[in-house]
Amino acid sequence: MTPQHFISSIRSEVLEQNWADYQSALREESVSGSTSQYWPKMAKFNLSLNQEQRKQFEMTIRQVMVDTISNILGILDGTSILEHYRGDFNLTYSDDKKQLNGDLQTFFLAAEQEKKQ
Repeated sequence: MTPQHFISSIRSEVLEQNWADYQSALREESVSGSTSQYWPKMAKFNLSLNQEQRKQFEMTIRQVMVDTISNILGILDGTSILEHYRGDFNLTYSDDKKQLNGDLQTFFLAAEQEKKQ
């Protein structure tokens, strides 16, 4: 696995799949199977908005997802640090000892920027 493949998988399986689920949940009158008390309220609020407001609200939620993933990748890369943990992370996959992290946040944000264009 390369760092780019890892980011591609994160984007597909974490960001895009969850985003599709969230969009569906936000557009339903009743959110079935939701374990969160907030989704039904958010869906009701979202449906009360006009089309432009709804788009802005949904894109804000997506941006929060992007920012959260980016922050976690920054911690793994060492560009951001945790308050009580100043050591370096070494992210590898399976038996391959080649380090994946170091530029994950950059790759992730570049892919996100490319999608916006």
